[in-house]
Amino acid sequence: MNKELNTIIKDALNTNEITLHDIPGLDLYVDQIITLVDNLLKENKRFPDEKLLTKTMINNYSKARVIKPIKGKKYSKLQIIQILITYYMKNTLTIDEIKRVLNDHEFTAEEISEYYQNYLDKKNIIKASLPDYLMTNDLINDNSDPMETLLIMTAISDQAKKISEAILDNCYPENTKKKEKNHE
Repeated sequence: MNKELNTIIKDALNTNEITLHDIPGLDLYVDQIITLVDNLLKENKRFPDEKLLTKTMINNYSKARVIKPIKGKKYSKLQIIQILITYYMKNTLTIDEIKRVLNDHEFTAEEISEYYQNYLDKKNIIKASLPDYLMTNDLINDNSDPMETLLIMTAISDQAKKISEAILDNCYPENTKKKEKNHE
């Protein structure tokens, strides 16, 4: 892979994550959640003035019932993790699709924490191994140019989205609970 593309790929994969240890054990107001995300993920911004998470986004997640309803004006650690999961999944799935997944099961704070930690662990493995995978499988090589690389990366993204949708459709079918109630 040419040096310039190699640098671009490695820089793009060098992102920060919000770990479970970064999330305080006490409930937070929406502004505190936004500040937490902005402070810990500011290096991930594509553009300096980009808003990673907004009050409107969090309110929409809440209205759509993607996250558990809040009590008062503060969000628990469980709800903050649900916000983060939604934040990451929304690049691939719609809010309604994410809702199907998160509402499929009454997750405890421990369960959702475990899923989130596993997600972070696997994401780090992917980030570390992706450049080698691309080169080893000759998807990108020393002769690759930016256009070819961009096409390959969009193809990978497209296939990953199709796999995500297939898992969603097969493991979290739409309106399952409604269908069960209608049959009772």
